[in-house]
Amino acid sequence: MFQGRLIATLQRMPGLYDMSAYKPSIYMTPGVIVSPTQMAYMIDQYVEAHPEAKQDYDNLMSEQPGNLTYGIPKKSLHVLFTPEAEPLECSKLLNNLVQLGGEENVFAFDVRKFKADLANHMVILIAASGCIALILFVMTFFQIVVSVQSAVRDDSHELGVLR
Repeated sequence: MFQGRLIATLQRMPGLYDMSAYKPSIYMTPGVIVSPTQMAYMIDQYVEAHPEAKQDYDNLMSEQPGNLTYGIPKKSLHVLFTPEAEPLECSKLLNNLVQLGGEENVFAFDVRKFKADLANHMVILIAASGCIALILFVMTFFQIVVSVQSAVRDDSHELGVLR
């Protein structure tokens, strides 16, 4: 058991990049920010206190790719490309990462391509919404015209009866 001082917790996390969706932190994997030296110390202390876990840890480490920083396995890798990076270069890097880690272990998600596809599909959605809005506007206009004509006819009929 390791003791630490809590500085901040997350209540809500943004969902997809550049979207308005939010994901509650309760559904996320628990995470802690520690230095690599602290993480290595905690792993060493845990393995020392629980010798039966040493074999499981060694098996896990044997499955990891080589040249790990501080000998700590990584859970995820986030790569941020510059805006000038060509889409072909990004695709090549993503494919190389998937090939290196294996298709079962790596999930590559290209946010820039996703945003471009989303923008293309949103044009269709916006055009369809505009057409529906125009039809509803025309229907509302004619409903108002019919309503006003009916009110004027009823008022003129009342005036004729009262004379």
